[in-house]
Amino acid sequence: MDANIPVRSYEVLQANGQIYYFINQKDNQASIAFWPSGIYDNNFLVCGHVSTISTDHISLDLYKAFCKSLKKGFVKIEQYYVSPAAYEISKKVRLITINVKQPIKYDLRIP
Repeated sequence: MDANIPVRSYEVLQANGQIYYFINQKDNQASIAFWPSGIYDNNFLVCGHVSTISTDHISLDLYKAFCKSLKKGFVKIEQYYVSPAAYEISKKVRLITINVKQPIKYDLRIP
């Protein structure tokens, strides 16, 4: 989100007395969601995601700009964009598209 737009969150009291704070896109229309990729257990490269549920023009402009910047230097393989670093380690780790327990047949294959 733009730093000038206040984030709407809500509190949820947990059974142990702690309070958790939740943020969602429904209440923050001028936002995008970003889950970065990363290495899990030294054997898996889990894919990342960028998305929005909003039709707000600020959200859509942010999504387009973020994706454009993020994809620079990446190679498109199937529906995924693979960074040079991910491409480099692709022979050493599994490229996970769903979760680490997925069957190998769902892994992203680098030609």
